[in-house]
Amino acid sequence: RRHLTNNSINRSAAVAPPTVPGLDIGVGDNWPLKALWNVLDRQTVWPRVHTLVTAVLQGIAPHLKKKAGTRPFAFLGFDVLLDEGGTPFLCEINANPTLEAKRVIDREVDLEVVGDLLLLLEGDSPARWEEVSTT
Repeated sequence: RRHLTNNSINRSAAVAPPTVPGLDIGVGDNWPLKALWNVLDRQTVWPRVHTLVTAVLQGIAPHLKKKAGTRPFAFLGFDVLLDEGGTPFLCEINANPTLEAKRVIDREVDLEVVGDLLLLLEGDSPARWEEVSTT
């Protein structure tokens, strides 16, 4: 048996994602959100993805362990597939998302994600996600 991941599928791709100024993207790389929003309707797709992830989190949150006096968090990776109409489907949730940064684009994304996590733990909200959801 073989577990297919979005990374393993992307790495077998014959065509690189669209170029994004300032990012070194090549064949087999993941699509940065900046590139995705150039070909999808962000105003339609992002609220759908947000609704899907929120519903899943509301379902699992009561089952996460919490110690008294702590600010617990879970670092989860959501793999979402989109159909031609922009409807999201949950592929899987990774309890330990990969942060191996073997490629330049992976390093860029990983640094943004970890930075966002630290901001959230400090009680702040990463502005770029608000920009994605409102622009």
